[in-house]
Amino acid sequence: MASNNLTDVSSTLLDTSKKTNVIFWIVTAFLIADVILNYVAEFIEPQLISLPSIIFFTIMVGVCSFGVYYLMKFVREKSKGVVSKDPYLRIISTIVMVVQFILIALVVSLLFEILLSSQYDTPLFVATALISEILALGLLGLFAQRFLSWFKLNRHSTVVLIYGLSFAVAAFSLGVIVIYDVTYLPQKAARITPETGVVFPNTLEPGSLLDILFSVYTYLNMISFGLLIVATAILLFHYAKKIGRVKFWVIILLPLVYFISSSVENLKIYTPTTDSEWFNWYLFSSLNSTAGGILFGIAFWTIAKTLRQNSVVREYLKFAAFGFVMLFISTQASPSGAPYPPYGLITMTFLPLSSHMIFLGLYSTAISISQDNQLRRSIKKVASENSNLLGSIGTAQMEQEIQKTVTSMKNVVEEQEKEMEEQSGIEANLEEDEMKKYLEEVMQEVGKAKKPSI
Repeated sequence: MASNNLTDVSSTLLDTSKKTNVIFWIVTAFLIADVILNYVAEFIEPQLISLPSIIFFTIMVGVCSFGVYYLMKFVREKSKGVVSKDPYLRIISTIVMVVQFILIALVVSLLFEILLSSQYDTPLFVATALISEILALGLLGLFAQRFLSWFKLNRHSTVVLIYGLSFAVAAFSLGVIVIYDVTYLPQKAARITPETGVVFPNTLEPGSLLDILFSVYTYLNMISFGLLIVATAILLFHYAKKIGRVKFWVIILLPLVYFISSSVENLKIYTPTTDSEWFNWYLFSSLNSTAGGILFGIAFWTIAKTLRQNSVVREYLKFAAFGFVMLFISTQASPSGAPYPPYGLITMTFLPLSSHMIFLGLYSTAISISQDNQLRRSIKKVASENSNLLGSIGTAQMEQEIQKTVTSMKNVVEEQEKEMEEQSGIEANLEEDEMKKYLEEVMQEVGKAKKPSI
């Protein structure tokens, strides 16, 4: 009977996971299309204001609104344990949830304006864009502060420092975008109609504050991405043996290759000269950065697939994977052209949710790995205390002794796991097979240490 119940639970988890993956990729496909149309809006104005385009925009708003609702529900259910134990996370989660619903309501309001009066209010459009950006900016800043404060408590945790610096640089970069949008978006016409056209702000005045900030922004963006690569490599290296070292480094470094290739125009290595070249370049840039985000997510997905199906850490890694993909797509959308309909805006509303998912995923994974390492230290201590057994048993008996030790330690380890989970809300991820393997390695090390030198 218990076996049947366990099978039912496992089956339910599999079904939920598949459903979540399908919904996520459908939403992602619409977000990618939204960003592409946002990038090339200036070149396809006649097609943009056509009836098929309005119908597509309507469908996209419906699908993405449902996607936000479903993903928020998914995050809330899977993170109940860790959020309930941390007042800071509880407040952040509540704010993100409330603001996400407000943002969806604003986008739906814009959609009804378009359907009923063939126009939309610029103040409503600007409010939606700035709320998305400012909340994401605040979240990244808070996450940077949280990671850096953790580093002060444990200065040996390099990955915490690097993630903190990466979030800090990303927050500054997004701050530059917020200043730009606050400066130029209010200059738009009060109402945007099909006749308004896609109008981007004039080129930044050379030597102006915004011009200087944008020059710095280009390099800071690259630094932030590089720090993310390094921190993620350190964090996930804990699982490198499970997928192979070569495969591990390939999936970690591929996003960097994609990101660098999308920066050649900003670095003045290549500059398009004709409208056709600019159109192709914008198309390439939108897809290229998206590909970088997807590859970044793949790093977390690949590690997650090596963990047992019902592992909570598997869900935390999925949070990070989903978050990175959506964040890289969301940061590409720009409201500055204010096209009709407002392509790019629905993608921007995913900025707060994606930032929150990344933090939850990284935080929970880091805590779980820390707990695993603490359990391993406990195992090593017990093995060392019983090292005298190695002097009296033969190789044939070693396996039996290890199994007996694992069995006797299981209850102790489970008690420690339970205590850790009650304190952090996060379950440890050390399985019995891993415990046995680690104990065997430790006992062999102790045995070598006991052998007299010749």
